Amino acid sequence: MARGTVRIPVTLLSLCLLVAGRPVAAEESSVLDRYLDLSATMQNVLLWKTDSDFDGTAPEYDEHGQSAGLIGTFFKPGLTLHATDRFTLYYELELGLNLWSQHDPAQDMAGRNDAFIIRHRELWAGGRFYDPDLDFKVGYQYLRDPTGLLIGHWIGAVDLGIAFGETRLSLIAGQVPDQTYEGIEISRNNFVHDVFAGGLRADHTAGDDLARYHLSAGFYALYDGSDVRQERKVFGPTARFEVEFEDFMLGIDAMLQFGSLQRHGLGDQDAQHLAWAAQAEAVLDLDPLRFEAHLLALSPDDEHDHNDANNALLYSGKARSRTIILTEDEIRDLGGNLDERLGERLGSFYLLRGGLIVADLYAALDLDAFVPAVILGAGWMSRPENSMGHSFVGFEADLDIGLRYEELLDFHMIAGVLVPGGAAGASINYIDPDATDVMTQIEVSLSLHF
Repeated sequence: MARGTVRIPVTLLSLCLLVAGRPVAAEESSVLDRYLDLSATMQNVLLWKTDSDFDGTAPEYDEHGQSAGLIGTFFKPGLTLHATDRFTLYYELELGLNLWSQHDPAQDMAGRNDAFIIRHRELWAGGRFYDPDLDFKVGYQYLRDPTGLLIGHWIGAVDLGIAFGETRLSLIAGQVPDQTYEGIEISRNNFVHDVFAGGLRADHTAGDDLARYHLSAGFYALYDGSDVRQERKVFGPTARFEVEFEDFMLGIDAMLQFGSLQRHGLGDQDAQHLAWAAQAEAVLDLDPLRFEAHLLALSPDDEHDHNDANNALLYSGKARSRTIILTEDEIRDLGGNLDERLGERLGSFYLLRGGLIVADLYAALDLDAFVPAVILGAGWMSRPENSMGHSFVGFEADLDIGLRYEELLDFHMIAGVLVPGGAAGASINYIDPDATDVMTQIEVSLSLHF
């Protein structure tokens, strides 16, 4: 049973049937063996940073100031219905992140910007059959390729698998939501300007007295028709290999992409797409000390912008890095990470023409209730011609003061600083592209898990 869940026998269904005047037949008595798992996470988060870019130049109209900050609340309940030991229904709702200064709980028009935000994040059914060992998962779910560098999204998808001992083969297909307007009525909807993703995948686990090994590999395809008459077709193999010893883990990711980008080049010429990505991860667990190191590399495009060839990776923004400014902040993703802002957004993906290299180190002291940690990271663009001649993105340093009570409470207070390089200023700044002012930020998070 998942962390913090509560198991409830499904006797309420029988009671409802009795109230409705329908007797519970003897063959329906198995309903008493069914149960619900309830879980929930409540998070309050504060974020303040000195600026949204690396240029302190005051614009002519600067009434709101240069700093950025928010306080918000996020609530995520989850409901799992175990119909039998083989079949499961899961529903997860997200309320928020609701900003204290913006979202009004008394607002009864949910479509307004000042009303509470509600997302039906996951809604799927799963099951398993035996002899042969088949399983399925259908509905809205978090789908990720073995590396997560192309597909790492909440989408509607089908995952069909068959297991042979320690090996699972799966067929995956889904739709990534897009913003292309096709009308409100269902009859106006079609499959013309949609985004489809899927692939074939194999997962294998093995082990001996020395270590445990895990290999995930697959061939994935993406069709993106969300931009009218600018279709993107991307294919390629991807793999992750992981070896885990008693107190050490090493993981390696690799991805190759090829395909075509319709009318991506100047003069409406098509571009041939060929790109790659690699990622490495090392974890040393010397309880109570824990050390991690990560390295990410995304291929760059050539120095000619939007020609008939593209070598920049179509990127999900889901790196394994521990940094919270250079890459996604796992405490609470607010969408301001540099690996996304440095690139061109294409629907639900990002194209970093300058390429990207991010290296980081993480060290933590886990004393059960007290978990201080330090994060150090740096980023570079491997093609400076695509960032006004600059290659250095910046250096990040964070101090995380963490508190924990059993599995019920997590508290983090993180002080972070980013010393930007010329590549960051050239790509992010609104006024002066040469400015490289230091950015500092404070993040405070209190999470309760039920």
